[in-house]
Amino acid sequence: QYNAEFLLRYGFTDDIELRLFGNGASWTGGRMGHSGFSPIAFDTKIHLLDEREDLFLPAAGFEAYIQTELLASSGYSQGTNAGLSMNFDQSLPLDIDLEYNFGANQVRKFNGDPYWQFNFQWALQKDVFDKDVALFIHGFYNATSLPRLPATLAISIDDPQLLDIKPP
Repeated sequence: QYNAEFLLRYGFTDDIELRLFGNGASWTGGRMGHSGFSPIAFDTKIHLLDEREDLFLPAAGFEAYIQTELLASSGYSQGTNAGLSMNFDQSLPLDIDLEYNFGANQVRKFNGDPYWQFNFQWALQKDVFDKDVALFIHGFYNATSLPRLPATLAISIDDPQLLDIKPP
């Protein structure tokens, strides 16, 4: 999937940021490919604690979003979904930064019903050359903390909850 993502941020206070984001104009390839505009999401990010390197405690924040159907093309709309996460940033030796998020987000079953799933996301980052260029590696479990991946319905033969199938 190719996106023209956008993020608009407004500092409401020193510790509260109001945000509007989306994947924007999108194109998905493959046999079931399509193009159009992805939905808009309203988000808030709240800074809770500064990092305490002397105690090896990360900076912490809280983030919540609602992904709407506003401006969404039919191929990218999945209804209104929400997500919550606790965000942590921590300095490691060798000037490496670790970010990790624990949260929950709504996904849709084949029948369109929403349900909440746990998500975990992490990234390691190292500045190279100067502060303008960084290398990073990123991973996640279940879903990214914010809806950035292709808009697909959850599919799993091993998870009857997704398909609304009652095991024998």
